[in-house]
Amino acid sequence: MKKRILTTLLLISALALSACGKKDAGVQEEDIAQEAEETSEAADTGEAASDENALPSEDVGKYVIYEYEANGNKVSHDMLEQAGMGDTYLELKEDGTGKLKLFDSELDITWKSGVVTVYGTSEYTYTIDGDTLNLDMQGVYYTMIREGGSAAASTEETDSSDQDGGEASESTSGEAPNGDGLIDEEAVLKGYVWLNDIKGGQAFDLTYDDLKAYFGCDGKFDKEEYSDHMQCNYRYYSWISKDHDNVFIYINLAEKDGVYKVSSFNSSGFSATEAKDKYLDELKAEAGDEAKAAAAAAGSKSDTFTVSKFSSEDDNLEIGIEYPAAGWSADASFGKVKLYATDDLSDTFDVPFIKFELKDKVEDFDFYKDDFENFKEIGTRTIGGIEMTGRSYKSIGYDWIEYVGKVADGKAISIGTVDVDLSDGSVGSDILDSISFK
Repeated sequence: MKKRILTTLLLISALALSACGKKDAGVQEEDIAQEAEETSEAADTGEAASDENALPSEDVGKYVIYEYEANGNKVSHDMLEQAGMGDTYLELKEDGTGKLKLFDSELDITWKSGVVTVYGTSEYTYTIDGDTLNLDMQGVYYTMIREGGSAAASTEETDSSDQDGGEASESTSGEAPNGDGLIDEEAVLKGYVWLNDIKGGQAFDLTYDDLKAYFGCDGKFDKEEYSDHMQCNYRYYSWISKDHDNVFIYINLAEKDGVYKVSSFNSSGFSATEAKDKYLDELKAEAGDEAKAAAAAAGSKSDTFTVSKFSSEDDNLEIGIEYPAAGWSADASFGKVKLYATDDLSDTFDVPFIKFELKDKVEDFDFYKDDFENFKEIGTRTIGGIEMTGRSYKSIGYDWIEYVGKVADGKAISIGTVDVDLSDGSVGSDILDSISFK
């Protein structure tokens, strides 16, 4: 899930969206990258700048991604690597040309002092302080380090100056909590899997108090800084293994309306993959028990929704659904119905959901089947008195479990789920079992 969060935020979206203007946010990353490459080949890269004063020799070099910042979130190099973006770079050549590497595409650029031009027309500004290059792509910021250079020189200077006074002191809300952050090593590894795989996108709604409650103690406070780019304060904390101080989780929190919430996180001293393999099933079971307990405490509500075919709002189907009165919300629009595992429909990014869609026949849901990754038949399930065929696959960055079936002549229903636990006794399973077709 975390990779999906990153690839949605990251560099390629800022570049492709701002340069092309009309890119659909649901397009797959590989499609965007391919289009960017094709556009780059067709663009007029121009000739090398003739004005020597416009090409400061000290700027020449290859700068590799170190950190990314957008929408109040900072993404570390470790997280970028997990998203397949760790080798992103900007290369400024002596002749005024260069390259911008995004995913597997190398885009041709031209440059002059303080300005990089992509696609022959889109200009973005940059500044250089020592070995650190800061690229501003219309409010999305990339910190890059010259190959072979120091990864912290200029940013550390900025941090310390901000803490000494000025805007940082004006925007700081209260004294930062501080503790030793020491917990069992197993709790460190589980904590990372909990943030990354159990909470996923919802991790960014967690407050410092939520983290303290989960880990059972205050984190070790590292530093506080003010970002001029984001007009926002950040605080950095670690929760550390009692046995090995090189094993820890490092969490960045951003201030929003006076409350610090998780902005990014990474790990040190252990393999995230191995931790996931070891603890994910256990943590999923715990999360499922917590969800069932919360649903039972909140009670349930029953609603009837209308799902329509894309071609005709008059050709529709009514669906009765029972779902938890708290922790779940429904969105019925454009002829489709979605149930989200959240109380806040204003922010459904990366939230687990169940989607209902109506078509003429079951085969119509196979239109993009050839593009699905890891497609598998997973047996049948009776929903609303109808035996429906199940399959799992990956599409547009989501891992789907979908059930499709014929409701009546000229009507077929798809119930697609993303990141919803459908095991026996789970909330997701109870929702599917409650469905009726009217």
